[in-house]
Amino acid sequence: MLMTDDLNMLFAAPLASTDENGPAPRDIRWLQDALNKVMNADLKVDGVPGTATRAALRAFQAAHGLKSDGVAGPQTRDALHRLLFDAAPVAPLIAAPCTGLPVRQVLDRFAFGQHRLEPHHQPKIDAIAACLLSSLASPTPIDGLSLIGHTDPVGSDAANTTLGQRRAEAVADAIEASLRRQAGRQRFSFVFTPSSRGEQSLLPGDPGLSRRVEVIAPFAFPPRRPDPQPQPFRSDLDPPRWGPILARAIGPHATIRAGNAVRHLVDAENPGQPLLAGYDAIVQAIRATRGNDAFIYILGWICVDDVDMITCDPASTLRQLLRDAASRGVQVRALFWEQPIILPDNRRKTQKTADQINALPGGAAIIDAETLSLGAHHQKLIVVGQPEGGMIGFTGGLDVNSDRILPSTVVCPRPPAPMLAADDESLSGGGGDPLHDVHCRVEGPATFDMLQTFIQRWDHHPASRRIEAVAPLRGRRVAPPTAIPTPIAPTRGSVPGSCSVVIGRTFNPRKGSGMARERDIKSMLLAAIGRARRFIYIEDQYLINLDAARALRAALPNIAHLTIVISASDINSDTPCIWTYRREFIDLISVGLTPDLAAKLRVFQLVSPPVPAVPPPCSTRGRSLTPVFGRHTYVHAKCWVFDDELSVIGSANCNKRGWEHDSEIGAFVFDDRAPTAASSRTFAQKMRMDLWSEHLSLPPATFADGITSASHWLRPPARGHVLRYCPLDGHDIGEFKCDFIRDTVVDPPAP
Repeated sequence: MLMTDDLNMLFAAPLASTDENGPAPRDIRWLQDALNKVMNADLKVDGVPGTATRAALRAFQAAHGLKSDGVAGPQTRDALHRLLFDAAPVAPLIAAPCTGLPVRQVLDRFAFGQHRLEPHHQPKIDAIAACLLSSLASPTPIDGLSLIGHTDPVGSDAANTTLGQRRAEAVADAIEASLRRQAGRQRFSFVFTPSSRGEQSLLPGDPGLSRRVEVIAPFAFPPRRPDPQPQPFRSDLDPPRWGPILARAIGPHATIRAGNAVRHLVDAENPGQPLLAGYDAIVQAIRATRGNDAFIYILGWICVDDVDMITCDPASTLRQLLRDAASRGVQVRALFWEQPIILPDNRRKTQKTADQINALPGGAAIIDAETLSLGAHHQKLIVVGQPEGGMIGFTGGLDVNSDRILPSTVVCPRPPAPMLAADDESLSGGGGDPLHDVHCRVEGPATFDMLQTFIQRWDHHPASRRIEAVAPLRGRRVAPPTAIPTPIAPTRGSVPGSCSVVIGRTFNPRKGSGMARERDIKSMLLAAIGRARRFIYIEDQYLINLDAARALRAALPNIAHLTIVISASDINSDTPCIWTYRREFIDLISVGLTPDLAAKLRVFQLVSPPVPAVPPPCSTRGRSLTPVFGRHTYVHAKCWVFDDELSVIGSANCNKRGWEHDSEIGAFVFDDRAPTAASSRTFAQKMRMDLWSEHLSLPPATFADGITSASHWLRPPARGHVLRYCPLDGHDIGEFKCDFIRDTVVDPPAP
């Protein structure tokens, strides 16, 4: 029995005749017959208003600039009458010649706040449909199109995402309608995939250009013949796009500075790639300083000055390096966090290092406890300056500590340095030594901001007043260095081109200091997560910041994969409830995701090889494989890579401490120019390739494409070091306390 509500869904008002309950079935039959005649809808003329009738009606409306609501109102009926009875047909009934379908084309200048098509869109719609039909008879048929809707920046993110989706769907409907008009008796089947980026990809200038739909084909049709003249190379990567993004995120105390030489450093020692060895680079810079205007400034969480920073070189201990520098007239200054009483060995060793510096000619060091309650000064920074050589800055995750270089990789002629004693307080609890870490070496204008970070901390501590009265910081007289000329030598930079660097900080000044609170690391990371469009790669010690988890979940639809490497919870013994907090982090990203989105989230831990060819599945009943944690399996790195365009290297972990509570520093690095040749590598790309090479034991060149090569993580070679992290494989003792100690002890936010 035909229901009145079904009829009224198709008709806003009666057509030729009605019965007492609304439009009669013969009106539905008229509509079905009309749609068959004007657009080859192939509907059954039965007077039943089914799904096919409603879909054909919406397609007709979209093709003729009408509101695509599936209701045959007066305007829709008038359009049908004109097409049925006008002398000249409005649209051809056979396919027009295909003039060419590019991979990407744009339908722009949609009306503000509207998703309906404008008259100027129809010629492109018809041309697209004509080429789709032509491709079916060719050796290279096209099976479908992707359609991405965009908006201008007016309105909320949610509203603009919805509007972009509607615009993409309206274009898909219009192409479908044009296909039906042009196909005649030709059968076709195409898959259209509409999606939305809302206001995420704005275009400069006229806002109408941003109100657009991009139509993307799998390839150009007809396929072009090879051009006898080589076309200029155009990279898919665009590192400079991060300048405006970060500029909107930073506060008044951070600056984007171009023209830097930046070299990424992987681990304290790296026999396979000496240019990546962090301690080697630091030792070389310190040894090069000399003169009465030169200086060495150090910020540290911990500092143990009697460790050979270069294996088998007793003169490479920090103690000896600073003694030699002071004898050359170099000013040495340092601030070290006052280690807590519960870490007595760390506290004793750091104090001893400070005492050694204070004993140097002109040397001065401060043990710094000026933090929030239960807070820490976690910044890791060395700035080396000399009159003729400019400045070199180092920052990242590396501390000067024995757990970064022992046990030695080389058997020395002298008796080998002792292994970690039982009372030595390695952060890994004795597993995963030496710790895996990422650091960077910076030359150029950004070293001025690294210098200002030290000066800020120095001035923040009251004890510096007495020292300044006797011997002020020489670095106060230094102006921002000039840009580094290109090409840049491999000893100075990871890539030949220059990079822009933003030095971000987390800082909480004591009351009365007159200094500003800083949250640039947090704001820039959140901005970068939201603007990623290819992939995100993270290495982190903790991975417990739920603000980060929410942002990463929101980013998943926009990227190909989110790959995360962490230190195993088994050896992360310095964090109570680490199993619980990580499980909450991963659940916040993953619970409720569709299968395709869930497959994008990949979390790994580092283990000693061999690893299984097929990773064992995660189970709620406990692990099926007990891993071994040898050299460089404790992840102490705090680094991010976004799209192979932006890299972040610093001291801030993915926790509230790093983003809000402790003192932290981070270098946000992106190339000043896009790659100019297929063989060119961006800074972020080069760093990621070296990291993936170390973890997966494959040549760096294997990982040039950060999207396609990510498949190696899912099937790592046996000699690799990666194993899927299963959040349910372990548990914490006393989990009922985890909520309480999170905000009070483990990961307090800033007040």
